[in-house]
Amino acid sequence: MRMPRRIRSVITVFGFLARNAFAARRLASIESVQSDLYIVRGLKPQDWENVDGLYRTLHDGRALARPKMILLRLFGGKLGFGVFSKETSGLVGMGVYYFNARDVKEHTVHQGFTGLEPSFQGKGLGSWLRGVAIAHFEKNGLSGVSSRVSENNIPSLKSNERLGFEVVERYYDGSVNEERFYLVKKFRGNDDLRSNAS
Repeated sequence: MRMPRRIRSVITVFGFLARNAFAARRLASIESVQSDLYIVRGLKPQDWENVDGLYRTLHDGRALARPKMILLRLFGGKLGFGVFSKETSGLVGMGVYYFNARDVKEHTVHQGFTGLEPSFQGKGLGSWLRGVAIAHFEKNGLSGVSSRVSENNIPSLKSNERLGFEVVERYYDGSVNEERFYLVKKFRGNDDLRSNAS
């Protein structure tokens, strides 16, 4: 007998949240990093309305998937990064990270989404944001960061490669009907930490 779809969905969401709660508990809170014009810091509950608005702006009105929305509300200070303008104090970009099953096995974290308000794109903020996130996760003893990129998304692929990500797998994703790459940015110094962190 096949399990009803709604029950499978609830189990999947619960598994995702439980896996991430277990993995995130060991992470330190994200420290603020500043430049002359911007601040990158962990997301806070008061940021949620702006996070939701920015995500919808960048995704044709679609909301962030419910499990990731719940995850950010619970662990935004450890897994969600915001770029804020010093001039306006407004959110101009964000990065969302989480642990998928493969990440737990490989002691990595997944780069789920990075996006900037259109008028702030092309200024190096996305690379800076991702660099801050990479440093945060490396400092927390993980072995690396994983990412998935569609083959036809050349700008994201090139940006990942500039940050040191390497393609470890190419596959066909039937859910989006595309060829995709699975990439990993390995942290060279944390191989020993991996065995000590478990």
